[in-house]
This record gives sequence, structure tokens and C-alpha cells, in this order.
Amino acid sequence: MIIVRMIAAGKKSIKFILATTALCGVLAGSAEATLTVIGHANHPSSSYYLANYDLIWDNDSPFGSVVYLNETHGYGNWDTQTAWATSLGGSELNITLNPGYSVTWGGDWRLPATVDGPINFSSYSLYDGNGVYGYNIRTSELGHLFYDELGFIPPYASDNYIQQPGFGFNYDKLSPLVNLQPGFYWSGTEHMVSTLDERPFQNYAWSFNSSSTDQMIIPKDWHFLGMAVRNAEVVEAVPVPEPSTMLLLGGGIAGLAFWRRKFTV
Repeated sequence: MIIVRMIAAGKKSIKFILATTALCGVLAGSAEATLTVIGHANHPSSSYYLANYDLIWDNDSPFGSVVYLNETHGYGNWDTQTAWATSLGGSELNITLNPGYSVTWGGDWRLPATVDGPINFSSYSLYDGNGVYGYNIRTSELGHLFYDELGFIPPYASDNYIQQPGFGFNYDKLSPLVNLQPGFYWSGTEHMVSTLDERPFQNYAWSFNSSSTDQMIIPKDWHFLGMAVRNAEVVEAVPVPEPSTMLLLGGGIAGLAFWRRKFTV
């Protein structure tokens, strides 16, 4: 009879432990981040840029923890957009962080990066996401941003080239990156390593099309959109649980300690 009571009590204890663990997981989970607005910035040197642009933290970019400036820079060639991103350092950008955040910046502002490599133009490799050219590529910062963070559906699945429904640029999915526009965005990565028909690619750089979500190389003198990103280690202050939550958790732990003492004496 005593054994049966202990087993029943043990089942209740297990349930309590699981519930307590889940609660702790909820409290700890608040420190995790995907896309998080950590502050804002403006251009104090120009009266045209009076609006504040959000600073958006992506903690798991393929190139490390980064912060995006929620601003689309108007059309320009690759050199123009590279110079614009670099110019955001110094006095060109006035940054204000939200309470509870601190940032250690790494390097200068730049255009989003991707991985350069040989191009395979076969029909299947354009969709499988394993290369550097085509669709479903998540090794670039913009590919990761659109596919993994914003949940965009590419026009073709990774295992076939049958068009998927619901693909394309969708404004409803852009929060908090509301200033993104449909069209090509320059990457800061030049294309250096491959040839096509024995002709070397010269003065090409990578771009990402936000409308069709494909990645390709484009001559640098073409005019595309610009977006700025910067490597950054962001520290978020751990929120202090509300008193009611602490009392509930503390009471549960005290109850568990009492139960263990009762049945182990």
C-alpha cells in the first residue's frame, strides 16, 4: 500500500517538475532573438533624412550576429551603394539604442554579404539551394533574412522546379523591415572565381532579388537598391520576473522540497 502511494505521489511530482521546467523555459526564452528592434538611427547631416530608421538585430545570420539599418537606399551602381554603406560610420549616422540593450560594433557598415563560388547553370542546381546561384540559398545574409526570418516562400521548391503558390514579395511579412522594397539589392560580395564559355567574369557582384528571391551576379555598373548591415555583438538585459511569477515559482519549488523530505524520511 505504501509503495502504491509513493508511486502515485511520484507521478504527481514528475508532472510538477515538468510544469516547473516549462515555466523556466518560458522565462529563459525571452532572452532569445530572431529579428529584434534594438534602437533607431537617423542622418543628422541631411535635412532630407529626418525620419528615424529602426536598427534590427539578427542574432543568427550566416555571417554572425548583425544589425540591419531599416532603410532602402535608392538605385545606384555597386560602387555607389558600397560607398553609401561605408559612409554611415562616423557622423553620418546618429544611433540611439533602446533601454536594456548594449552593442559592441564589429567593423564598419557594409552591404549584405554572400558566399562567392563557381556557378552551375544546370536547371536543377538553380533550385536546390546548395550552390551560390539561384533560389533557396540561405548562405547569404539576404537569403537567410528572406527565407529564414521573414518566412518568404521561394517560387520553386528545393527538390524540383515546379512553381509554388504564394511566392513573391509580400508586404504583410515584412515587419519589422517595413522599408524593404521589391527589386534587386546589391550584395557587398564581388564575383571572382568562375568563368562562362571561357570568358572571365569581370566587374560583377552578387545581388538578391526581393521579388523572386533568387540570387545572381550582375555587372557592377547596373543600378540596384542598397541596404546596410553591420556586425555587432548585442547584449540584452535579462528581464526581472514579476513578483507574482517569482512567488508562484518559489512556492512550487518549496512544495517539491517538502514532498521529497516527507517521502524520504
